[in-house]
Amino acid sequence: MTEAVQAAALQPAQWQEVADRLPRCVPGTKVVMQVWDGLSPPLPLISSGWSPATIQAYSDYYCEINPWRPAWLEMPPMRACWADDYLPNPQLRKTEYYADMLRPEGEVDAATGIKVVQEDGRLAMLAVHYDSGKGEEMHAVLGPLVQALATSMRQALDVNRAIYRSTPSLGLDLDLLHALLHPAFIVDRHCRVLAANAKAEELFSGRNPYVGVRDLLHFADARIDKAFAEKIRLLCSAGPGALSSIEDLSLTLPRGAFSIAVMPVAQNLRSMALSGVLPMFLPEVVALVVLRPRSETTPTDGLQTRYGLTKSEARLATALPNGGTLLEVAGRLGISYETARTQLRAVFTKTGVNRQSELVALVLKQAHAP
Repeated sequence: MTEAVQAAALQPAQWQEVADRLPRCVPGTKVVMQVWDGLSPPLPLISSGWSPATIQAYSDYYCEINPWRPAWLEMPPMRACWADDYLPNPQLRKTEYYADMLRPEGEVDAATGIKVVQEDGRLAMLAVHYDSGKGEEMHAVLGPLVQALATSMRQALDVNRAIYRSTPSLGLDLDLLHALLHPAFIVDRHCRVLAANAKAEELFSGRNPYVGVRDLLHFADARIDKAFAEKIRLLCSAGPGALSSIEDLSLTLPRGAFSIAVMPVAQNLRSMALSGVLPMFLPEVVALVVLRPRSETTPTDGLQTRYGLTKSEARLATALPNGGTLLEVAGRLGISYETARTQLRAVFTKTGVNRQSELVALVLKQAHAP
């Protein structure tokens, strides 16, 4: 899930993938995400599981009489909330909104939501709907899941905004880079640094691991340097629309351990972000490189230590939040469906959960634990 959110930072159309993955992780749910921002072009209403007729009706009329709207303003930001705590279900069922819009969609009269942003004319909400008859059970699963995504979503929305508002000069002072919380660079296929944010300058102050903004980004470890150069070459050769995942590299510096994440800057957004004279000097495809601090232990390490999982069992568990059926997950891991089933049963026994959705919530909570 976090990977899908990070992809949406540079390509807002990928928010639809975020919405689509949630029902795959927690069956029996329908998702809606709304973003208002007066300083950038609005995102369309993003939904998953709802009928097109219902979404159209909501946009045309029911959004204005949505009885949950006052609750949105009351909810604390960046905290998963249960809608029933703000509008009890018996009260909801008395409204026109429920009778004419929610009821025809089936049992979706309860929701877990999170307000990601509310400031300076901005409001961003994610709501996951489900049957009120399973309200407490569903919220127990969805609350930790959406809470684990909150920080990544906020960062991605900030980058969306920065892309639309950026007006860089030839000095390469890009708002896009400065919106990121971690050290970041934009490089071409030859690893030539086209821009770096202040966090990157601060991290490498006095160490000089790269030579100037117009020179190559390189690393002292020859093995990492070679692998990094090859990943950048492959990424930039894949085409402007390439969004395939590229496995992160690990880097250890005196100031801590980092994960080197690389991703393409989508062509349509880059034309908005890098307007003016600068695009004429840029190669066709460039890559965003982000150095994210990481702990010495990986999510699989934590699961193995805490629950006594084998390496294979932990690998399966950490693959589940990326979505898909167990058969699809098994295919991605290169194992048979029967092997995946056996491993999943063992994981259930060792972690004490009974459902795949509960395991997803547990894995996400473990991954974001301090």
